[in-house]
Amino acid sequence: FDRAFAAVKKHKDTLKIVHVKYTDTIKDPIKVCKEIYTAIELPFSSEYESLLKTYIAKSNKKREEQSKSGISGKVGKIHCYSLEEYGLNADEISSDYKSYIENYC
Repeated sequence: FDRAFAAVKKHKDTLKIVHVKYTDTIKDPIKVCKEIYTAIELPFSSEYESLLKTYIAKSNKKREEQSKSGISGKVGKIHCYSLEEYGLNADEISSDYKSYIENYC
């Protein structure tokens, strides 16, 4: 990861890379989308924003219904994952992504 991170830093003026925090995406997905579009110099139209709002509303409703009914297998939790499920642990993540975490988190 350090080699990739060094390459990104070296070419930061010519690459269009956007660092997005998951928590920001959950809190305000429209804002994050706008920031991404701005960063990569693409237009963000009111029509697209309307489509996103509609999608998010439908998705939230579906998640709420699934959460209440237990369709996901875990009442109240649609997606619930752990590092251990993927053979990882917090110390490894902290070590492997130290440079990235220090610079962007």
